[in-house]
Amino acid sequence: MRLKSAGAGMQAKDRYQEWERTQSHWNDDLFLAETANAFMKRRWRRLNRRVAAFCGLEARRLARGLDLVDVGCAHADFEAWARPALASYTGVEPSSALLPKDRSEGAAFRLLRGKAEKLPCRPQSADLILLKEVLDHCYDPGAVLKEASRVLRPGGAVLLTLTNDRAWYKRLLPDKAARIKAGQDDHLFFFHPDWVKDLLRQAGFTDLDTEDSHYLRLPYRVESVLGALPEAWTDAVLAGSDAVGSLSLPGLGGSFWSWGRKAAAKRP
Repeated sequence: MRLKSAGAGMQAKDRYQEWERTQSHWNDDLFLAETANAFMKRRWRRLNRRVAAFCGLEARRLARGLDLVDVGCAHADFEAWARPALASYTGVEPSSALLPKDRSEGAAFRLLRGKAEKLPCRPQSADLILLKEVLDHCYDPGAVLKEASRVLRPGGAVLLTLTNDRAWYKRLLPDKAARIKAGQDDHLFFFHPDWVKDLLRQAGFTDLDTEDSHYLRLPYRVESVLGALPEAWTDAVLAGSDAVGSLSLPGLGGSFWSWGRKAAAKRP
């Protein structure tokens, strides 16, 4: 499947230049502090809990702590969520605003400046590569997944979470969706589950799977009101809407997860 960029006809060189303009000094702290409402933040916390649970399952499968590489880690906040399942955490972040310089606290915790397309990691050094809301900001998604395969040990997994360009509400209100997309110049691609599965397959991953999420979409002010409710209530609402939505509108959630596994080494 041919890559479709955010700008029609954008060439690889143009994508890289756009990536440098929007990502090399990216900082969304102001958005998180002033624009994101409480309901959005709860949705993100729920995502972190679920991804941390995925890490826990992988650790139990291996019967040891994971070596995790968190690509596009920003301030490395996810490390605290996943810590019980980890042997080591390596965060990779390209933005000089979010990570002014490399930082290390021994072998178990490292933050490295670097690109997803050229990870500053040794081959076969990770059990899990996490790309949480990251691939759509990269200039060469195919190269990103090939790098993930290089860094993973045989049998290791790559996990991606992304917003869905085929979400039901974007189909219901296509003009509004197009206006929002036009203003998202930090997004170089707009993905849907089939496309990501294709990219994973092309990069050599097997055992591919996808899960829909974030079906509930409400006006900003309504979500702000919901954000004032107890978090357990909003979590139940989100879980219920995902359960109903995945059955009635498969593939059309607001977000999705995709994952695959690097083939295990063949026995001699």
